[in-house]
Formats: sequence, C-alpha cells, structure tokens
Amino acid sequence: MSEMKVWARRAAHALVQSAGTNTVALRMPAAAGATDADELGIVASAWSEVPLWPVMVRTSARGTALLVSAEVLHAALSLEDAHAVKRALQECEGVSIAGAWMFVRAVEVREVGGEPYLYRMELVATEGSA
Repeated sequence: MSEMKVWARRAAHALVQSAGTNTVALRMPAAAGATDADELGIVASAWSEVPLWPVMVRTSARGTALLVSAEVLHAALSLEDAHAVKRALQECEGVSIAGAWMFVRAVEVREVGGEPYLYRMELVATEGSA
C-alpha cells in the first residue's frame, strides 16, 4: 500500500474517531453452519449484530448518513476487499442507532488510488422507528 493510501486511511480513521463517538450495530445475516441446534430442529436467529465504534452519524434535511472508516469496518466484518464490504452492507438487514432501526439505502466507498479509506451509508428510517 502506497504512503498516500496509508495516510488517507489513517486520516479518515482519526477524523471519525475524534468526531464520532457513536456506537451502532449492523444486523448482518448469520453465517450458515451445521450445529447441534440445527440438527435438533431448533431454529437459531438468522441475524447477528456486529457492533461498530467509532462511527459518525450525520443528520440533515436530506436524511441520515453513517460514516465509518475502512479500518473499523474491514476489521468488524473480517473483510478487506471493498467490493465484498459494499456487498455485505447492501445485504445487511439494517443499522441500529440509539435503539432506532434504519435501512441502508445506499453505500458509497471513498477511495484513494483504488484503496478504500471511508464508507458512507445513506440510511432510511424504518416504519416503526420513524
């Protein structure tokens, strides 16, 4: 990774860490696997919650946006490829912010030289939390 890419990633992480004190949870599809509970016919939750911290939540007249540094998101999802991370975010059930559930409408990846440094998720309130 070039020096410019490293600095962009570190700067995004420092910005979100200093200005974003929020913790949110992504509701992701649970990994499929053969467990004793599955064999007994006990249906486990189809979702797992992945905590993200620090994140920056921005609310404006246009809606709510969630900013997460690539460093935090890649570590939380155990993924390094930006396309895989974007696909995972598009497949997530929603995001919990202070107990309110929101859907992910769109995901933007900010990159320098093809290396992601920041993810921006455009969120929409669910009917029950609006």
